[in-house]
Amino acid sequence: MSRGARYRRLLAMALLLCLAATSLTVPTAAASGLTLYADPATLGNGDDYATNVLHDPWDMNKLTDIGWWENYADITVQNGVWSARTAVTNPYGGSSGLFYPLFQGFAGALNPGRTGANYPIDTTRYTQLSYRLYLDHRQVAGKSAVHRVDWTHSVNWPDGSNMFAFADSSADGWKIYNFDMNAVNGDLGNQKGSWSSSPVYGFDIIPSALNPNANIGIDWVRLTDPKTSPRYHLSWSGAADANVEVYVDTDAQGYDGSKVATVAASLGAYDFPTCVLPGGVYYFYLKSGTATSNYAGPLTINNPPVLQWDQSTLGDDYAATELGDPWDMNGPEDLATLQGSLASDANYQFRQFYNWDFTNGVFSATADSSYAYAHYSRVKQSDVQVWLNIDPNRPIDPNKYHYLMVRMLVDDPGSHTLSQLVQDGWFCRVVWWNKDLGVDGYASDGWVVYPGWNTFLIDLKTLRAPLDLGDGNGPVGRLWADMGHVEHLRIDPLEVSADTRFHIDEVRLLSDPIVHDALAVTLGVSDPDGQTVTLRYYYDTTGIGFQGQLLPASRAVMAGIVAQDNSGLPLRAYLPLIGLHPRPNLSPLLDEPDMSIVRGTVDMSSVPNGTYHLYACASDGISETCNYLPLPVSVIH
Repeated sequence: MSRGARYRRLLAMALLLCLAATSLTVPTAAASGLTLYADPATLGNGDDYATNVLHDPWDMNKLTDIGWWENYADITVQNGVWSARTAVTNPYGGSSGLFYPLFQGFAGALNPGRTGANYPIDTTRYTQLSYRLYLDHRQVAGKSAVHRVDWTHSVNWPDGSNMFAFADSSADGWKIYNFDMNAVNGDLGNQKGSWSSSPVYGFDIIPSALNPNANIGIDWVRLTDPKTSPRYHLSWSGAADANVEVYVDTDAQGYDGSKVATVAASLGAYDFPTCVLPGGVYYFYLKSGTATSNYAGPLTINNPPVLQWDQSTLGDDYAATELGDPWDMNGPEDLATLQGSLASDANYQFRQFYNWDFTNGVFSATADSSYAYAHYSRVKQSDVQVWLNIDPNRPIDPNKYHYLMVRMLVDDPGSHTLSQLVQDGWFCRVVWWNKDLGVDGYASDGWVVYPGWNTFLIDLKTLRAPLDLGDGNGPVGRLWADMGHVEHLRIDPLEVSADTRFHIDEVRLLSDPIVHDALAVTLGVSDPDGQTVTLRYYYDTTGIGFQGQLLPASRAVMAGIVAQDNSGLPLRAYLPLIGLHPRPNLSPLLDEPDMSIVRGTVDMSSVPNGTYHLYACASDGISETCNYLPLPVSVIH
């Protein structure tokens, strides 16, 4: 063989090795002749409701990523998967399990937190619903399980007037479900109502209707605006049927992915909306008739940063500012019911709790469920009263202090569903008065206490519907803004039928934030991909649209990930974090275990006097998340 021939042979072998190494980019036709073409790419995934409205993606990193559930037991959250066993203990909730990614809340109750009552879905934007779900068997008595989705256009339970359902004949195990909520998704006769006729306040998913024994796992849920989604271009040749099925997989082997679209084969191409999927690395393949294509990709989808404001350190706190001693539950001095004559046995009616103690800044006690029933109540339930310490010489100014923040926990009996806990009195309420509750006071409607630690923020100025206590005296209704001053403030943590242990970590009563030159802020920031996050602060006068003015470079420190300020230069992260505002002993109550706490100082010295809306934007260089501070900021120089 000549040197030239040997050279050409070596060159050809090198070329074959190169093509083999890059076969995902330059595909080899499958034996069936169906060939998929797609280049490697890195893209974002558009506007997701949970990420950009709730500022808490439904990534199943914690129990409360599901807002409500019925007929599930043995619930666990591990490695980003929410798992449960179907156990029908509430037949009013149906004959199988169901879960609400967004729970609408309760009509006639207060609904603080991430409920549809506070954050209704804009159905003109968010129309693409996708989720990855595990089901251990999709056959019930030899028939395909029925998969169902319901939604409600009010703060009421779905009533079946807005829904779709279909026979799910998929294989057992994991599956990605993907729906255009404006399309027909149900089988004949199993599609009702309209998604986009008005805002949606809540929706539930029934993985397997009429199946009382299913085990489920939820990996993620996304509700997105497809108009904002990048598109990943797929093209093909050699289709053997009229349609092409598009599958997505997390690796390039096994052909065990999930179908995400069905497209007419004659089109020859499809632009896949990346909003369907959360961040990650994905590969694609096709099926057409009996033919299966090669794998193509990878598509790397970038997770956007997640950004939450901590409101617990904004403004002045009544107890810290006026009393010099915050209601941080470091001792009995924080509670009026444990001071002086109120602490005596003769005044037990003003406590109705026992075995109390203060440990590591947490007040714990056991609710007495028998006292009220024995003395004045028509039903057996606790009437626990936690009176907060207020100096009569420095009563609360309700025009200044009106944001109530409570962090609390109730011991879970472990054998009750959410509905049973609520029916048994897992409700909290706030009460205030001066001389007599029945004359110059107010008892609020209740709000639900969920298993685990709860942090509630309620603007007392917004409470309008007084509560009728049922004692024949009519509703008690002296509104907060009409009080002039407040001498007594109490928290009623629960109203249960059996003695139950409860815990209060801290109570704060905060003012509106007022800025003279700079505002100290605290945020929770995370980037699921571990990338460097740049923070910028803006202000506007509308509170919508994120079209405000950039504020000058601000200082920020954080733990866990690298932060940058407006200058784009990395800032050094360090521990321990130092509280900046309003008191060194008021630490943030933001409780998100997968977030880093960021402390910053926003320079507003150049902003004219007035009332503004502040927002922050977090960028990882590919995707950006912005979030308005829920409270207006008053600038007074």
